[in-house]
Amino acid sequence: MRRVAIIGIGHWHQRLYLDPIKTMSDVSVVGVSDPDMVVAGRWADELGCPADTDFRDLCDKIKPDFVFALGRHCDMAAEATYLMESGIPFAMEKPCGRDYSEVRALAQLQSEKHAFAAIPFTWRQTKLAETLRAQFSDGKLSYLLFRRLLGLPQRYLDAGCAWMLDPVQAGGGCTMNLGVHWIDLFLWLTGHAETEVVSALLSNARWKLPVEDYSLLVLRSGDSYCVTDTGYVYPGGKLDLHNSVVGTESYLIADADGHGSISDFHGTTHSMEIPTGPDYGRFVREVLDQASADQEPIATMTDMAAVMKIVDDAYRLGGRL
Repeated sequence: MRRVAIIGIGHWHQRLYLDPIKTMSDVSVVGVSDPDMVVAGRWADELGCPADTDFRDLCDKIKPDFVFALGRHCDMAAEATYLMESGIPFAMEKPCGRDYSEVRALAQLQSEKHAFAAIPFTWRQTKLAETLRAQFSDGKLSYLLFRRLLGLPQRYLDAGCAWMLDPVQAGGGCTMNLGVHWIDLFLWLTGHAETEVVSALLSNARWKLPVEDYSLLVLRSGDSYCVTDTGYVYPGGKLDLHNSVVGTESYLIADADGHGSISDFHGTTHSMEIPTGPDYGRFVREVLDQASADQEPIATMTDMAAVMKIVDDAYRLGGRL
């Protein structure tokens, strides 16, 4: 039986980890923590395990085999440092810190400690990423557009995560929360080759929050360009998601409904199903197996640091609110 703990369980993503864990007969949640004892206690009652407000005390007591580290962005650097220095393998929600300097230090510590620290860049595991890798390999990417406009900021208040709208605790808004996935996908597809932020538009014009509710970035890596379009502006219960990729030989479109197509420049179009949602269940299963087998996870702190460098550059260029 693999004994896991979930720290910072008040994070709104907790169900993305708990739901798949509950389906795994060889995995048990043996402890939870959150700075708010009411939150920690509620989850502990549901899961039948101990709770603590201090993740260090919790881990010292229960000695988990693996930790899923969530929580406020301002707490993540301390969480990751403790886990790496304690030799506990873990997966940590993005962005792992409030800025590039915090995450760069974690990447250096991971290298020094040879620690298992996985980042759930789950879009790397999607059918979309698989198709892009297959269709646009060997430098065949020209122009990419990734749009992901999600629900309104109220959803963070409803989830008990008002800190997400506080730049001191969260570090930033939708650029850091949503845009990191698309930045990572671009870096991953192009091989991290000298990527720069060409332009950055960051705005809180819609909701007048202290963090940006809309972000439009233009990135460049060699001859490849990428537009990331993210925000907290979609009024429905779903999202506005669109992906289009122009290559040297073909053009791909994939939308939120999972329908997609690939067209070549000779007039031929092939329709196909391209599910665009990330699969956290797959991530949870694979990361636990990778940690047990001492294998590399899909993404590490080094990958997260590369993304956060772009995020910091975007904030410098576009201006923090």
